[in-house]
Amino acid sequence: MVASTPMVLKMIDWRGCPVVEYAPDRVSGRPSFLDMRMPVDILADWTASGHDVDEFEESYQVGKHNIRVALQYLQNDPPVHVVDLTECSVAEPGRDGRPVFKGTEFPIEILFDHMKGGITPQDFCRSHGLDYEQVKAVLANGGATSHH
Repeated sequence: MVASTPMVLKMIDWRGCPVVEYAPDRVSGRPSFLDMRMPVDILADWTASGHDVDEFEESYQVGKHNIRVALQYLQNDPPVHVVDLTECSVAEPGRDGRPVFKGTEFPIEILFDHMKGGITPQDFCRSHGLDYEQVKAVLANGGATSHH
């Protein structure tokens, strides 16, 4: 018997950060700075890799206030949703190892981002041409748990 490849999503819930929004029609629904096409996870990755915050502001044209508020939110132990899709029959590792819907390269994380933005699973399927049964299986198998 071959062990399944672990497929665990760990997603920061940015809904409590006043400078971040989930806009389904912007950057694939990823959490982004208000009224911008800049995903906030780029800032998190940037600082986690030791890069200078001033360089980030210059490179991405995100104001100091927004950067400061987002970083403060990260430092205050934000909620993290953990979804284990290892045993989910409709999920498989994508090219980058992150879970995708089986037979596609469509990242499952986008489903959760859209739902945080207020989109129903049914509307998500209609707008992205995905099978509702696959989405239901992901939601049933990947019951998200929150951690602080």
